[in-house]
Amino acid sequence: MEVKVVLFNHNFQELSNRQFIRSKGIYAWLGAFLGYFFDYYEVALISIIVVSVANLYHESHLMASLGPALLLLFIAVGGVTMGHFADKLGRKNIMYISILIYALAALLRAATFDYVYFLVLTAIGGFGLGAEFGVGQSLVTEVVPRKSRGFWSGAFYGSGGFGILLAGAVGIYLLPVVGFRWVFVFSGLISFLAFSVMKLTPESSIWKNEKDLVKKERVTVSIWNPKIFGALILMLILATIQFFMYYLVNSSLPIYLVSKGLTIVSASWFIFLIGGGVTTGSFLGAYLSDIIG
Repeated sequence: MEVKVVLFNHNFQELSNRQFIRSKGIYAWLGAFLGYFFDYYEVALISIIVVSVANLYHESHLMASLGPALLLLFIAVGGVTMGHFADKLGRKNIMYISILIYALAALLRAATFDYVYFLVLTAIGGFGLGAEFGVGQSLVTEVVPRKSRGFWSGAFYGSGGFGILLAGAVGIYLLPVVGFRWVFVFSGLISFLAFSVMKLTPESSIWKNEKDLVKKERVTVSIWNPKIFGALILMLILATIQFFMYYLVNSSLPIYLVSKGLTIVSASWFIFLIGGGVTTGSFLGAYLSDIIG
């Protein structure tokens, strides 16, 4: 397999932060920010709400754990599949599709009539969310100013912390009052708000230039080059270990705590605190990355 690398200048990356904020590029960052927000919101929310759904249909805690497991599996499937199409159809178009899939799946789960129906729609929603993982990061990397790419990329990941915070707040304050069906309605409706931002979001100039390019200087790089392939495998291993540790705690903690006698509200507080830590770490790390490397 070979990868074609196109060499040309991207003047938009030389913008200052102030110019970037005033330009349409900030909407691309914000659109990706909101997409990633819903990714982590959904994972944290399902880890909380699956207990209520499983109890309603008299399922065991083992069956309850299938909810977060299927969600994460199809996030991975969606990320790989839709990441491929993002190179063909554009970053913005795929993000539109991802938000639509998740929003519809969330709304349809409000009509859950058995546990299998819930699991199927959770998997479909996960597929939509997975499309945003890599695509959103690609869009952010391609539009933000080069000199402050560390900050904007790190702050983009901070949206995941906000998503976890909202999921924890929903578990604490909303779920006990309205029940899980109206929580899914709420989740689906607020995800549609991202469409208003996406309308203002420009497509990646790098992607458009690549598509519009007739012929410019190209360098052919083999993906099987030992250094490139080795770096890819190493990053894959490190990312797998990192996400294993994170999701082992984040997606399993509410189910475990409830099985030990805590209420869903009490378990939701732990998710809320995790969200606070993720948010703080993301923004602090983002700020320091452009200063100390």
